[in-house]
Amino acid sequence: MSLVTALLTLLTGFFLWSSVQTHSVVTIREHIHQWQPVLAGIRWTVISGLALGWPGFCRWLVRSGRISIDKAQQMKALRWRIVGWLVVIELILGQSLLVKLTAIMVSKNG
Repeated sequence: MSLVTALLTLLTGFFLWSSVQTHSVVTIREHIHQWQPVLAGIRWTVISGLALGWPGFCRWLVRSGRISIDKAQQMKALRWRIVGWLVVIELILGQSLLVKLTAIMVSKNG
């Protein structure tokens, strides 16, 4: 899994580096802005898939002998905490909720 992640990171970095060399930063920013809804949809799909697939994943780990039943119960208990933190991270970083709330507060006071 980490090998795939490393390869995807390298591929993304190579793509962005070549894009910066051939296009302006403003053009790249516009392209990223156009892809933002698709990327947000992918992130929300992964988060919801994790929430829905967590019990099945724990059962698979127990059946494969990788973890004990007690450990699986502990992991199941952590599901909503993990999903909750992923939602908070998505709202703050992915959806820029903190920036939008700050802008609203400043506009009301100013």
